[in-house]
Amino acid sequence: MKAASRWKDYLTSYLFVIPGLILFAMFYVYPFYQSYRLSFFKWSGYTPMAKASFAGLDNYRRALEDTVFWDSVLRVLKTSTGIILLEVPIALLLALLVSRLARGGLYRTIFFIPTILSPIIVGLIWKWMYEPKFGIINQLLETIGLSSWTHAWLAESETAMGAVAATFIWETFGTYFLLFLVGLTGIDRQLYEAASMEGASGMQSFRYVTLPLLIPTMILVSILLVLGSMQIFGQVVIMTNGGPGYATEVPAMRILKEAFDNVNMSYSTTLSVLFGFMLVVVSFIQLFISRRYGAKLYD
Repeated sequence: MKAASRWKDYLTSYLFVIPGLILFAMFYVYPFYQSYRLSFFKWSGYTPMAKASFAGLDNYRRALEDTVFWDSVLRVLKTSTGIILLEVPIALLLALLVSRLARGGLYRTIFFIPTILSPIIVGLIWKWMYEPKFGIINQLLETIGLSSWTHAWLAESETAMGAVAATFIWETFGTYFLLFLVGLTGIDRQLYEAASMEGASGMQSFRYVTLPLLIPTMILVSILLVLGSMQIFGQVVIMTNGGPGYATEVPAMRILKEAFDNVNMSYSTTLSVLFGFMLVVVSFIQLFISRRYGAKLYD
């Protein structure tokens, strides 16, 4: 009887899981399989798939020689590194400050507002702010006597990608701020009391208590931030459309242009498969490094 009851429970559990698995297969597994399959064909996207011709590895050979695509990959890697180095400390610092406030709910709401805005809306707002003549950023610099620092931020190749990255940081830091805040609230206050009784200063408590216990949160934040920043797209489309020249062209935009501007859906799919594989590899490398060495940083 017990065995029968156990099997009944198993079957009931699987019945609840099956609908989710079916949806996952329909909207994730099957499209990925079709994309991978399509990368071995030559197809414009405007003819029936039955007329697509088999191309073998030609699309992948072309992708390996596509300097514009690889330049965009290198560009987004550099940008992601800068975003992580800036956004993680900002989010952690704000979380530390708000966690010390008795009534931090208002600040949590304010910091999270940019996150719920559409990337299109955020891009338009910051595009107006970066406007050379009437934008608030240049006007503020002129007001405080730093007129030599003013730029046509989105029209100069030296500043365009940095301007887009700053927009991305402003839009997304609220999510990681909340993750750090949750991590901080999970730390037992008695640990700080014990450290204080041992004569530890505030900085020492932060180094030996807060940071080691936040390592799991930092791993999660860093992985999410890498994946998110490498797939930056909406802000680029609205603010620069990849310009000036190729200064802000990112892999997602390159893939889009190949699909619709160059009318080459199969090659666009090949680039997306390669880029998706790179995202997976970067995530695993980051996870491996974080788990292997992260716990040793504060020994």
